[in-house]
Amino acid sequence: MTQSTPAAATPALEVRDLHKSYGDLEVIKGISLAAHDGDVISILGSSGSGKSTFLRCLNLLENPHKGQIFFSGEELQLKADKTGALQAVRNEQINRLRTQVGFVFQNFNLWPHMTVLDNIIEAPRRVLGQSKAEAIATAEALLAKVGIADKRHNYPNQLSGGQQQRAAIARTLAMQPKVILFDEPTSALDPEMVQEVLGVIRGLADEGCTMLLVTHELSFARQVSSQIMFFHQGRIEEQGTPEEVFERPQSERCRQFMSSHYL
Repeated sequence: MTQSTPAAATPALEVRDLHKSYGDLEVIKGISLAAHDGDVISILGSSGSGKSTFLRCLNLLENPHKGQIFFSGEELQLKADKTGALQAVRNEQINRLRTQVGFVFQNFNLWPHMTVLDNIIEAPRRVLGQSKAEAIATAEALLAKVGIADKRHNYPNQLSGGQQQRAAIARTLAMQPKVILFDEPTSALDPEMVQEVLGVIRGLADEGCTMLLVTHELSFARQVSSQIMFFHQGRIEEQGTPEEVFERPQSERCRQFMSSHYL
């Protein structure tokens, strides 16, 4: 019996020749990638290299100026507005695709006037049409998974930064996304809280979640990633397995970055 080759599988997320400008300043200069089911792609690079902007373009939190974006083989339909920025052609499509792509922000973005539990059940009830009982059962299981089940009735300002970020991850997981985008999820945390959040992300990687991770935690990226991308001035300067990029970087820029940031 013949088996299909994994390489033939449709990527969960594919980006082709993405560009983004702010006025005359081009910050993303033709980036392409393909993330298949179970891939963990870590995006590294100096501040200002375009990492977070690239991530935010993928679900149109920022509007790119050129390129194609595909989710599970479905192309996001885009058209240029008067400024040349690409907008979604159909709100129905972008809203539907956004439910498939989770986004974990640097600064948590929890609703401050809602309890942790209410933060998590809001979107599944409104967007997925779940009953309150179903949404609560899922939320409580996810809060246990990320280690803050006892905080479900607390408000965000009653939580530490690490607990808020774990609540934000639980909120993302409640939407059952096919891909999760992490935009420097530990950079706003005190050092002692970083590991508790990285532990949750490591668990998701072990479960086979498909993730793109912008991070400065290089040791962590090396351990959990299937692929590393090193950005420099809006381009992919280096790309490969963790072993290739960390041990045998071809680019001088990447070598300099690793020697100054990775011990």
